[in-house]
Amino acid sequence: MIFKDTIYFWAFFILPVMTAIIIFGIRRRKIFLSALGEEKVIKRAAQRVSSTKRFWKNFILITSIGFLVIAMARPQMGVEKIHIKRKGVDVLFLLDTSLSMSAQDLKPDRLTRAKMWASTLIDNLKTARVGIIAFAGKPFLQCPLTTDYSACKMLLDIINVGTIPVQGTAIADAINLAVNSFPSKKGFFKAIILVTDGEDHEGNIDEATENAAKNGIKIITVGIGSGSGEPIPIRDNEGNITGYKKNKEGKLVMSKLESSTLESIASKTGGAFFTATSANFEIKENE
Repeated sequence: MIFKDTIYFWAFFILPVMTAIIIFGIRRRKIFLSALGEEKVIKRAAQRVSSTKRFWKNFILITSIGFLVIAMARPQMGVEKIHIKRKGVDVLFLLDTSLSMSAQDLKPDRLTRAKMWASTLIDNLKTARVGIIAFAGKPFLQCPLTTDYSACKMLLDIINVGTIPVQGTAIADAINLAVNSFPSKKGFFKAIILVTDGEDHEGNIDEATENAAKNGIKIITVGIGSGSGEPIPIRDNEGNITGYKKNKEGKLVMSKLESSTLESIASKTGGAFFTATSANFEIKENE
């Protein structure tokens, strides 16, 4: 229930004043009658109305005034629609799920650490809409933009290496899908958070980055991994490591963080570049 004219609620302050006056009057009457003489004689002479009747008479008077005040405040049933205008904030996470993200230079591995970081950030975004794109050789919209953070984090949690069956690292395709996933409305702050080790197998990153910048989208890049490199584990169906990935010459493949690529992407869109080390995340923001 809502009230249109709440100013009349000030009249409720009259009720306790009236109650006090009535109580004072009753007490004064008793004192006056007692002063006139013997109480039994005075009662018969004054033909006093019973105290019960007097109580109900006063109660009805005060209650009636209370209901009158409520009526003057114009109570109305139903739901009042309140339109709140807010500036939209949309954030899309681009999460690399290629085989190199299983490297263990970050514990327990790159992808798990990236998911933990993304989950924490989602909790702190508050009123923003968030979404997730998982990518390897092809991108996939894992979670469209939403304010349902619980659902978004649930869909984040089930991502793993192999979520995208097509292997590789198509960063450009992921960026283009993200650009097309944002609403076309103006006035929205749009940001892409690209979480990857930076290895790209498909090319066309410059074109995709320019497309994002043209649409007013900032790209924040988070580099996962170490510059020294880490072997890529191969696991069986039970998740046990059975060996490490090798190239055609039989040499161990070392996956390194390609920070220069990520710095360039962030710089061209007015974003920022972060690195994740085995100890902690440090911020390295472009000026």
